[in-house]
Amino acid sequence: MSERLASIGPVNYVAYGHVEGRGPVPGIGRYSSEVTDVRASARECRLDWHAREVRDALVAYDGTRSVALKDVRQIAAGPMDAIFRDADRKAGRPAATYSVDPATFGLRVTQKSAADIVIVVQDPNLMTDLVRALARASEACGGGPQSY
Repeated sequence: MSERLASIGPVNYVAYGHVEGRGPVPGIGRYSSEVTDVRASARECRLDWHAREVRDALVAYDGTRSVALKDVRQIAAGPMDAIFRDADRKAGRPAATYSVDPATFGLRVTQKSAADIVIVVQDPNLMTDLVRALARASEACGGGPQSY
């Protein structure tokens, strides 16, 4: 799984949002996401990597992301426009319509006691492979209940 995660490379995309009657959604623009230095530990049932996320030329995150596989509660994957809509809903913001170019997908990992992590990919086959691999690893480490 670590090899597949490391193969993502930089993902660049543009997201456009619009709220009916209100116009463009603020904060939506040019994004870049990159996963590097992936480390998997079967003994510790963990997956760690360095993540760098940039929005409109400003670094939004540059640090280590970790998944304790035994604490995975849900793995969900889908197009980034749906990920943006879901984030709006969870934050109580007005529903917006999003468009992402080029087509980009998010793999959301929900953990027992940590914030959700979204891994961004542009290859739908890679996304499917990552969901399967993460599900198998999580189940082997006692994660659950899962919804894959």
